[in-house]
Amino acid sequence: MLLYILIILFIAYLLFWPKGSSKRKSARTKKDAGPVKLVKDPVCGIYIDEREAIKLRWEGKTYYFCSNECKEKFIHMKKEKVNQA
Repeated sequence: MLLYILIILFIAYLLFWPKGSSKRKSARTKKDAGPVKLVKDPVCGIYIDEREAIKLRWEGKTYYFCSNECKEKFIHMKKEKVNQA
């Protein structure tokens, strides 16, 4: 009986145990390669991956946003500031 259980466990091990990384396809893409650089959204303050952020060049500086909504709020705030001056 014990031999039967050991054989079943061995077969289950062969079928279901995770294989080595050489046989598994990597879930990472080329975009994911390398370290993650976090940047801060100037409107809401959230940190986001630089590669996934929405970018805007404004007066020679690059700003990063989590969404188009934050980007539009930023542009509106900058334009209001210029109009008030």
